[in-house]
Amino acid sequence: MLQITELLKLIFSYNSNKTQFSKDLASNSTLINRSALRFKTDMPPIVVWNINNQCNMTCPHCYSSAKVYSEHEGITTQSTNGSLITADKAKSLKAAGIKYVGISIDGLADFNDSYRGLKDASRLAFLGALNAKDAGLHTGIRMTVTTGNHGHVFPLLDRVQDLQIPRFYLSHLVYGGRGKSYSKNDLEKDQTRQLMQSLFDKAIDFIENGKAISIVSGGNDSDGVFLYLYVKKRFGDNMAGQLLELLEKRGGNSAGEKMINIDHKGNVHPDQFWQTSDCGNILSQSLDEIFQSRLMKDLRLREQYLEGRCGSCGYISVCRGSHRERALVTCNNLWAQDPACYLTDQEINIS
Repeated sequence: MLQITELLKLIFSYNSNKTQFSKDLASNSTLINRSALRFKTDMPPIVVWNINNQCNMTCPHCYSSAKVYSEHEGITTQSTNGSLITADKAKSLKAAGIKYVGISIDGLADFNDSYRGLKDASRLAFLGALNAKDAGLHTGIRMTVTTGNHGHVFPLLDRVQDLQIPRFYLSHLVYGGRGKSYSKNDLEKDQTRQLMQSLFDKAIDFIENGKAISIVSGGNDSDGVFLYLYVKKRFGDNMAGQLLELLEKRGGNSAGEKMINIDHKGNVHPDQFWQTSDCGNILSQSLDEIFQSRLMKDLRLREQYLEGRCGSCGYISVCRGSHRERALVTCNNLWAQDPACYLTDQEINIS
């Protein structure tokens, strides 16, 4: 994921007051310390563990193809549709040590409820978010953007702002699970460019006006390069250079390296969207053994294998080919270019 707001705050802080920036860095201020961790190269992988495959909604883009749950099984995850988070359950999550709850809402109420297959889903999700926030949990709203709801992004963000929910996560469509058959509903490249530029504008507006909302994007590592080009055009080479340094330390897509997924059966995948490729099973193998699987090894060396525009891209260190599962679905070739890259040849230095 791309921490748009935090990255922008870092470079603004550096350029407005270098002395204070150094003091913040030395004293491990919350913003700097939290952001710096994301750029460390020796961090263990983030593990997305799907405890079960049950859900009370039927979203057409669901990467895990989750099914309607049975009452005795429940649903207990940190990434959730939010509809079952009562005040008491929010307190239980807090007591269990959960730090963050990301709640998925894919547009305004009429669209969201029909799309997600549950009556009153939007109201319940926002109620769940407020319950989580009131219980002291860091809370965010997540939205996967498609042709059917891209006009809902900023009205939904306005709602998030009105409710003082501190985080808004915009996810591009990844072609995993039911999302594979839903790929025809992905945005056109021009639509994606316009959307992301407007999202960057909004992030800067929030920063300049002291709005405590962090904007994050995920599902397309082209966003990092596009943010760099945006900052370069709007603020100049100096600030853009600082951002590029941070983006290169971040390292782009890290599926199978800094990120892995364990599904509800114990199968290990490079990330939570990539359910078709198993690298082993945690019930019978150690993670060390699984990390020695062929796919995991190849992903660590992906720059050597990338083909097409991804292989020739001048910003390969920032993006690293983005999501390989999209290339696999559309081209039947793990190393083909990511079809969702919305940058021009000129922008990524391909002649």
